[in-house]
This record gives sequence, structure tokens and C-alpha cells, in this order.
Amino acid sequence: MTGGGQQAGSDKTAVRPFQVNVPAAELAELRRRINAARWPEGETVTDDSQGVPLAMLQELARYWAADYDWRGCEAKLNALPHFMTEIDEPAGLAVLVPVIRR
Repeated sequence: MTGGGQQAGSDKTAVRPFQVNVPAAELAELRRRINAARWPEGETVTDDSQGVPLAMLQELARYWAADYDWRGCEAKLNALPHFMTEIDEPAGLAVLVPVIRR
């Protein structure tokens, strides 16, 4: 993700506008990693006592890798105003703040 408006020498703790913009290479790598998942053996029971059923996770992973509209999600997020600042100097922990007013 990238932020907007920060220039060299600017105050990192200043509140600045932010837009979600995931590079295409990052999405390609995410899809590659999802598709390369190593799955455990299936459950030995028919209920949820051993966690989320394997088939459900595999279908969710397939959806994320093949069908999920990542750019559509970005557009929905970017329809809202977002701002970023840094706290906890000198570590420089970046904090993203969506601002929604009613």
C-alpha cells in the first residue's frame, strides 16, 4: 500500500492523506502463495470440533486466489477518506486512520 503526499524532510508525525494502492506484483505474489498452500489431512470428525473444515478453507483460498476482486476492494476503501501518521518514534509505527463522519 502506498501513501500520498509525504515529501523528503517532512514531519513523519504529520497527519497526511492516504490511498490504498497494492502493487500488481504484490497481488501476484499473494495469489502464488495462496495457490502453493500445503494443506493438512482432512478432519477425522464430521462436526466443527476440530476447527474450520478443510474443504471450507480450501474453497475460501481458491476464491481469494481466483475470484476475489482485489481492485474493487481497493476502490471501496478509497471511497472513504483515510489518513496516516507515525507514532512511537524512533520506531516509526505507521497508523492508518479511516475517517467517517455521519
